[in-house]
Amino acid sequence: MRHWIFLLLVLAALPAESRLYKWVDDKGNVHYTDSVPPEVAERERAELDKRGMTINKTEAVKTPEETAREKQLEDLRAEQKRLEAEQRAADEVLLRTFRSEDDIVMARDGKIAAIDKQIDVARRTIAKQQDRLMEMQREAADIERQGNPIPRKHLENLDSLRNVIDEGYAAIVKNEQSRQAIIDKHDRDLKRFRQLRTPEKAAEAAPQAKSRVALLDTVVACKDAAECDRFWSKAEAYVRANATTMIRMAGKSIVSTAPPNDDAEYSLTLSRLPDRDGAGVRLFLDLQCRDSVQGREFCAGPRASKVRDGFRGAVTAP
Repeated sequence: MRHWIFLLLVLAALPAESRLYKWVDDKGNVHYTDSVPPEVAERERAELDKRGMTINKTEAVKTPEETAREKQLEDLRAEQKRLEAEQRAADEVLLRTFRSEDDIVMARDGKIAAIDKQIDVARRTIAKQQDRLMEMQREAADIERQGNPIPRKHLENLDSLRNVIDEGYAAIVKNEQSRQAIIDKHDRDLKRFRQLRTPEKAAEAAPQAKSRVALLDTVVACKDAAECDRFWSKAEAYVRANATTMIRMAGKSIVSTAPPNDDAEYSLTLSRLPDRDGAGVRLFLDLQCRDSVQGREFCAGPRASKVRDGFRGAVTAP
């Protein structure tokens, strides 16, 4: 009440052509003056009419920090609008592409089946190449036992075959990465489709892709040559400790055991795979069982799973 009485008295005393400014000092005290003091020039203030109503308001001059924060906020809002536009466009494409959830599931499973076939073909091809490599190594050993030097061409063919096998395993890893990317993308598409078409079903679990052992769980990346040498030593020891068949090949970049003789065995192949861009190296452990109903069941069972699941920890442990 005193505040308003004071304001009315001030207004009454002002000449008709004068102006009244309201501003607050650092201590929170309200001031009314007929001019703007120099020390108030950058403060927030209001201009009042003869009735005490605000007719104009001057914002405080922003500090550099406040200006920077506002710029960041503007950038964030602009990015948010861009993302919203992208999402709307993606939603339109999704609804135009698929008529139902079944269409999304069928598209996903079709792509996965094609990749699974490529992986299976690659594995069979690698098995043949490994057999050929073993044969060539035996021929080289026979030549040495006879006291003769191994022909240069034979050595070159051995190296070439090892490289082909490495490339085959690298292709398997790449295909497995593509397989997982397809599963992730179509699962996101299915979830979004439900949100757009049937919100009441959005919380339901998406139909799962055909079950298959995740090969990526047995891939270990090396950050440098020294770490890779250390990992390789542990990985080779892991293969020897967990093998169910005899070691049939042991080199600088590949260690493999013989194919399984029955349904309760598996073969292990450890490869050192350089990235194609030369940025690094990966170690890949491939576990395979006999191609039979019982063999596939054994491969998905606890014993084989334990070997796969324990690989990464055994290799990377301090």
